[in-house]
Amino acid sequence: MDLLDGIRLLDTPVNKYEVKCEKCKFPDIDNTPNPYFLAKRRVFTGIEIMQADIGNLLVSDRVKKVFEILFPGECDYQRSFVEGSNTTTNWWLAIPVNTIVSGEVEETVPRCHECNQPLHAHPGSQYKYWINDIVSDHDIIKSSNWHSISEKDWKETWIARDVYLSLRLVSLLKKISAKGIYKQTGSKFNGLTKVEKTWVEESLIKVGALRNDNSRKDLSSNDIIKIMTTLKVDNIKNDKIKDFEKKYKQKPSDLIQILCSVNKDIELDLGNNEKFVIGEMESWELIPGNRKLVSFAQDHFGNSLHFDITNKLCPIFHYDHETMTFDQVHGSIMDLIEKVA
Repeated sequence: MDLLDGIRLLDTPVNKYEVKCEKCKFPDIDNTPNPYFLAKRRVFTGIEIMQADIGNLLVSDRVKKVFEILFPGECDYQRSFVEGSNTTTNWWLAIPVNTIVSGEVEETVPRCHECNQPLHAHPGSQYKYWINDIVSDHDIIKSSNWHSISEKDWKETWIARDVYLSLRLVSLLKKISAKGIYKQTGSKFNGLTKVEKTWVEESLIKVGALRNDNSRKDLSSNDIIKIMTTLKVDNIKNDKIKDFEKKYKQKPSDLIQILCSVNKDIELDLGNNEKFVIGEMESWELIPGNRKLVSFAQDHFGNSLHFDITNKLCPIFHYDHETMTFDQVHGSIMDLIEKVA
C-alpha cells in the first residue's frame, strides 16, 4: 500500500476489489478497479513515479509518454480520480502486463480450501525464498505472487505485490530527472553494461523533448520565509548547526539550517490523519546503509519522513516501517510546506 491509494499505509485501500473467493474473501487482484481512486489531499508534488497498490505504478503524464515510446505494450493505463468524485488527478495508473514468480510460500502456511490461496503470507517468516533481483526480457514487471504484513490473516493489513524496473530504466529515469524511484540498496546489479549505457543514450534521443524536467530547481527568498513561518522558526540556532556539522561531517544547506532550528513537536499533516512530528536534531538518524537519507519526523505508526542531506532542495522520502520501503513523496521540502501551510 502506498501513500496515494490507501486510507493509511497498513489499512483499507481506497479502491474496492471484486471478491474472487466467497469463502476466504480473497480479491481478484488481476482485475484493477476502474475508475481508480486516490485518497483526498494526497497529491504530491515534484514526484513523477511511485508504487501503487498490488504491484502497479502511479506515473505522471510525462513518464507515461516515455513508457509508451520505449516500452509499448508493457503496461495498461487508467486515469485516476480524487476519491469519491469525477475529478481526475495528475497521476496515471500504470498496470504492468508481464509477471514473474518472486517467491514461494511455505507449505506449513494454511490455505483456503476453496481457492488454495494462503490465508497469510509474510515475506520474512512465511516464504521459502524471496527474489529481490531478477533477470527478465521485460523492463517493467510485477510479481504474480503476493505477500501480507500480517502473519495471521491478510485481511488485517491488506496485501501487496512487488513491481520491478530494469536497471537501465531506473538509470534513464534518473537522467530525465523523473523523481520517485531509485535503485534498491544491496542490489547485486552494481552498474550498467556497455550495451545498457548505449541503450540509455539512444533512448534519450527517442523521447526527445520529454527528457526535459520542469520541476523546481531552486528556492527564492520568499520560499525561505514561508518555510520558516510554517515551521515556526524565528531564528537560526547556531549551536544546532554546529551539532549537525559534527554529527554528519558536512555543512548544512539553508533548508537544513531551518530544520535544525525547528522546535520539537511541530506537526506535519500529510492528510487522512497521517500526522508526523518533527523531532529535535539530536534524535535524527541516518538510514543504515544509506549515507544521505536522514530521519527527522515520526508518526504514531512507526513510519517516518526523511530528507536527502546531499541535495540543497531537501527531497522528502516516506519510510514504511512494516514493509521497510521508501517512497519519495516530494521533490523538495518546499513542496511539502506548500501542502501543509
